[in-house]
Amino acid sequence: MPAVTDIPGQPGAFEAVTPGDTATGFTATNITPTSGTYSGSKATAALLTCEDQTVNFTIHGTDATNAAGTDLGHQLKAGESIELRGNIALSNFTCVDRVSGSAGTVKASFYYEHQQSRPAVV
Repeated sequence: MPAVTDIPGQPGAFEAVTPGDTATGFTATNITPTSGTYSGSKATAALLTCEDQTVNFTIHGTDATNAAGTDLGHQLKAGESIELRGNIALSNFTCVDRVSGSAGTVKASFYYEHQQSRPAVV
């Protein structure tokens, strides 16, 4: 995994999700803020860290599952971190506990497009 300083964009919002047995994604206003410093920007990347227990996650638009024999998603094990890039991947992200009832948590630090000031139009 690249160093945190190698992630493109400006660090902004933080979120922790604890999915349980229901596929859970990120809060929409963390992906595309509607107020604050990054209002009007889009998240371009996130540093994800799995804590406590392994989770399954997907980024293609279908919810992650943990049903025996039909579980869907990539595993992110407790203690592992990944960098996830792309606004669509972040918007589509869902995770679920790999093992029912195991209480995994995914923490995310979101990075946003750099906002440059624009000169006033006269």
